[in-house]
Amino acid sequence: MYTEAKDTEGNEMDKVQKHNLKHKRSNNLFLLLPFLVLGVMMWSSGSADKELQTQQSTYCEMVEIYNISDGANGWPDYEGTYDESC
Repeated sequence: MYTEAKDTEGNEMDKVQKHNLKHKRSNNLFLLLPFLVLGVMMWSSGSADKELQTQQSTYCEMVEIYNISDGANGWPDYEGTYDESC
C-alpha cells in the first residue's frame, strides 16, 4: 500500500515540496559534517598524547632498570633525557 508524504499539518505534499524537504535534510548533514570531523580530530589527538605518555613512562622504567642492574637489564639512557624527564 502506497501512502503520500504529508507535511507537519497532515496535508499531502507535491513533488516540489518533497524535493525541498530532501535537500533541507541533506543540507543539515553538511552543517554537521565539520563538527564530526573536528570531534574525530580531537579524539585522535588525545590518543596520540596518551601514547606519548606511555612511551615516556616505559622509557623511564627501562632506564631505571638499567641503572639499578648496572647495565645487565633494561635500556641505557640513549636519549640522554633520563635525568630531566624521569
